[in-house]
Amino acid sequence: MIKVNKDLQAVPSRLMQNVAFEQTRNAIATQNGNLYTTNYNHSTVKEALALLYHNKCAYCESSITKGAYLHVEHYRPKAKVDAKDLPLGEIHKGYYWLGNEWSNLLFSCQKCNQQGAKGNRFPIKGIRVLIHPQDPSHYSILHQSMLDEIPLLLNPELVDPLDHLYLDHEGVLYGKSEFGMVSINLYNLNRHILVLERLKIIKDFVLHIKEQLDEYDQPANPISQEYFQRQMNLIFKRIFAKQKPEIEYSFVYINIALNFDSMILPHLESKNQQEIKTAFQTFIHTIFP
Repeated sequence: MIKVNKDLQAVPSRLMQNVAFEQTRNAIATQNGNLYTTNYNHSTVKEALALLYHNKCAYCESSITKGAYLHVEHYRPKAKVDAKDLPLGEIHKGYYWLGNEWSNLLFSCQKCNQQGAKGNRFPIKGIRVLIHPQDPSHYSILHQSMLDEIPLLLNPELVDPLDHLYLDHEGVLYGKSEFGMVSINLYNLNRHILVLERLKIIKDFVLHIKEQLDEYDQPANPISQEYFQRQMNLIFKRIFAKQKPEIEYSFVYINIALNFDSMILPHLESKNQQEIKTAFQTFIHTIFP
């Protein structure tokens, strides 16, 4: 999961049409979020979200090219809130006034958003909003009434996931905060396929490093320290080149750059660890003098 900067003023055209407003009014009148069956998932909305998220899931960063069907996701559930997140016996009809609200819509894969993962889960701290604000101009998740809820699920449009999540050398995601831990659990961000994909990226870098080490350590045809550093620099540059938001699982590359020692060195023999650590530090000093 990476930070995504959404322009909340650039609302897709369908959500600004009378048909969408009428649907929202009906949902509010009946307090029934199940009335939203169109508009929020109109092609103009999907296209805007696909562009914003580079065809990746907002939560796990899986790309549509991996066969992960992506669809429009309501961050705050439109129809109901799962009883697991409510006081015993309490019923919440959902945030029925936010069904067509641009600030409440993300792009998600089925595996992150299905029942058994996020589904209708929405745990919070603070006071939960039970009914729509009276002023329609307040139908935004950035309105103070919404902010008072303090959701425990990370929304990459509102916070930087890097402040709440970190990755270990085996591709397993951990929480730096309660928000991070809850999000990993409810979005199911450590499901087996995701851990394997992240570990594959880590091991790919390790493989290239080991290849250079093998060449450097050849007694019959040794290479100079300068040549070795240049080769290492080429490998390290890829770490930064892959941090672009359009790259699948870019959060992995960001973590490798920030936590190189803990993510890469454990995969190397102890005799080589200091050498590669020094090479990376030398590289960093050349790009960040």
